[in-house]
Amino acid sequence: MQNTFVLSDEAVNSYGFVVLTKGIDVERFKKNPIMLYNHNRDAGIIGRWDNIRIDKNKLLADAVFDEKNATGSEVKRKVEEGFLRAVSIGATPIEKNVINGIETIVKSILTEVSIVDIPSNQNAVKLSKNRQNLHFIKLGKSVTPKSKSNNDLKNELKTKIIDLLKLKTDVTDEEILESITLLIENSQNIENEINNATETGLINISEKDILLKYSRLDSKYCLSFLQQKRNEQNDKNEELIEKALFKGKLIASEKDIFLNIGNNMGHTVLKQVLSVLPEAVKPNDFIAGGKAFKKETWGIKEYRKYAPAELSKNKKLYENLLNKERKEKEEKTEVYDLNWYRKNNPEALQNDPELYKNLLNKSNK
Repeated sequence: MQNTFVLSDEAVNSYGFVVLTKGIDVERFKKNPIMLYNHNRDAGIIGRWDNIRIDKNKLLADAVFDEKNATGSEVKRKVEEGFLRAVSIGATPIEKNVINGIETIVKSILTEVSIVDIPSNQNAVKLSKNRQNLHFIKLGKSVTPKSKSNNDLKNELKTKIIDLLKLKTDVTDEEILESITLLIENSQNIENEINNATETGLINISEKDILLKYSRLDSKYCLSFLQQKRNEQNDKNEELIEKALFKGKLIASEKDIFLNIGNNMGHTVLKQVLSVLPEAVKPNDFIAGGKAFKKETWGIKEYRKYAPAELSKNKKLYENLLNKERKEKEEKTEVYDLNWYRKNNPEALQNDPELYKNLLNKSNK
């Protein structure tokens, strides 16, 4: 049985761009026309592509499966029984342009072609038997097939939709609409999850763009990836709160409150909130001669800890203490460099962003 596929055409794919067919360089690929499954090189080669050719705006080829390879044999069975019908090209972009308002890969080099479960190009599918020959022979002359009726086109479109949604062949129109509605809702939910993950610092902007594109192909993987990131952030939040409890910045009954802040607003916000909370006053501080009784030795940290009300009322005192602290930091940067702090006192860098900034500026000069 001949298995002819449309490898690519000039339809807008799920990533929002077009691959120009005449710009695909296939000569290198013809020397090693490998077939993979879902672009997974680790799973090995499952076949090859023969009779690679271009017809108008379509890149076509015939699939030849390696039946001695277990995956190749299984994929062949699924293709011939109609369970797998799609392909996806792997190509290296050489030249890009915007044509008619659409990003277009004008030139590219074909590197591999995979049998896939969900293609990025909806037209990259196996041709049915009556479409594998583009012309019919009648009375020794080449003639084109008759135009399809509206009913034929509707049925063909319905078949494609059923294939893409992986529904049973006897599905009703109502069930098709229900599946499409559910797909749209899931897509919106995933997009909201990704946006929320970006806002709370779980992922950065570049990761967001990749996940938004990939979510159209594999929503389960995206949700699993976000959950893994969320678990990692929760562990970091727990660690921060345990340190705050140990330093007396929090009491045990406040733990859940601050965990919610970290989980809903992100690790960075939680860290900033905890950094401004004063540590608990230790009993030793009130023993005669302790630091709490030597007000003349206090810096801004001690005022924040023992007398925050006085500090907020006395602006002149606040300015003097702030200048004193700044001067001390400058003196520290003269004595010790960034490498020294990283090696001997990394906690000081973590607790004092201004000191870290000064040392970093010094090291970059």
